[in-house]
Amino acid sequence: MHGTFSQLSKTVDSKEDADLWRDRFLSRKTRYLCFSSEDAKECDPKTSILINIAVLNDGDFTPAGHQPVAYTKDTGQ
Repeated sequence: MHGTFSQLSKTVDSKEDADLWRDRFLSRKTRYLCFSSEDAKECDPKTSILINIAVLNDGDFTPAGHQPVAYTKDTGQ
């Protein structure tokens, strides 16, 4: 991956904390979505481009047209 990563720390619609684990009782762990971007003109043509993302609960089905990310990049969880 190239460039720096940006953290999605606030929701767009309500400006609430975007921590994906915020409902865990007595847990100090946090988990945020992060992304990096590149100029499309400099990008390898074989590189996938993220257009849409869906955050699901365990056991939910992956929506049609989406590919699941099975493990996190940082810890492999």
